[in-house]
Amino acid sequence: MPLQELIRRLIDILAQQEGLPPTLLERSRELQERLASGRLHLAVLGQFKRGKSSLINALLGAEVLPQGVLPVTLIPIFLRYGSRPEIQVAFEDGRTEIHPPASLKGFVSELENPRNQKGVQQV
Repeated sequence: MPLQELIRRLIDILAQQEGLPPTLLERSRELQERLASGRLHLAVLGQFKRGKSSLINALLGAEVLPQGVLPVTLIPIFLRYGSRPEIQVAFEDGRTEIHPPASLKGFVSELENPRNQKGVQQV
């Protein structure tokens, strides 16, 4: 049985249950949508200065993520295809802003955003 069908059945069962946390059903529906969209989520984790940003830039064939001699990125960065290059900055206070790609380093680097003084949650 395909995974999409199993998720659909799970959602049907969860929708009939009482007393379950609503987030369980919500997360199941989100998973169903992600599977249907064909999006791939790939996490790249590792110690400081081990080439994570360099690897992603090589895979993309472009210098998208900042690189440097010192550890550069301290904020989670999520990449996805868009109709035009831009960065969306989500702040810890709930607001979001759109900025040009050249400003990425100003939000994610320890040098330009020391100890996350700008309150960035993710980019």
